[in-house]
Amino acid sequence: MRAGRKITTPAARRRAQKLARELRTRRSDVLGLTAEALGQRAGVSIDAIRKIERGVVADPGFFMVGRLANALGADLGDLYRAASR
Repeated sequence: MRAGRKITTPAARRRAQKLARELRTRRSDVLGLTAEALGQRAGVSIDAIRKIERGVVADPGFFMVGRLANALGADLGDLYRAASR
């Protein structure tokens, strides 16, 4: 799965960084998963996860974030709200 489009505005960069931080925290600190383990659970490439967690893409896509949220046992809305704060 592709990770999404590149960041083009400062606001998009901030959202991407917030989403990245939220995903990393839930994956690593809360669940103790590696990026590889999350990728296997979600059916998402490790490259895509790394790009998202580094905040490299502005919009990883609804379905991509949905798959990650499901694999993390998280609510999709909570992830998007965290990125919008």
